[in-house]
Amino acid sequence: MGIKNESDLPSITETKIDQMQFNTTHTLIIGDALKALQDEEVIPTSSIDLMVTSPPYGLEKNYGDTYTDKFNLDNWIEMMEKVANFSYRILKENGSFFFKCISNSI
Repeated sequence: MGIKNESDLPSITETKIDQMQFNTTHTLIIGDALKALQDEEVIPTSSIDLMVTSPPYGLEKNYGDTYTDKFNLDNWIEMMEKVANFSYRILKENGSFFFKCISNSI
């Protein structure tokens, strides 16, 4: 289920940070997280030190025509399980995964 064509690729921004004697590269991927997490060309296996995610909450917010924030709780749980499983693939052995979620909406 990887990315099929170039128009499906998320946009990628890389920034070099050189402060406090650290020299690291940070990559911000803007797009469909499930597509990006599954595609080894976008994110290679065991390549990530830290992943932070703040998933949609299903609060029925109006985002215009770009996104529907209304969904079934079972579907949401299934989607979050996919995010966790795909995240495991990309994390380094000693990598960390932060999952931000608000409990009063689920």
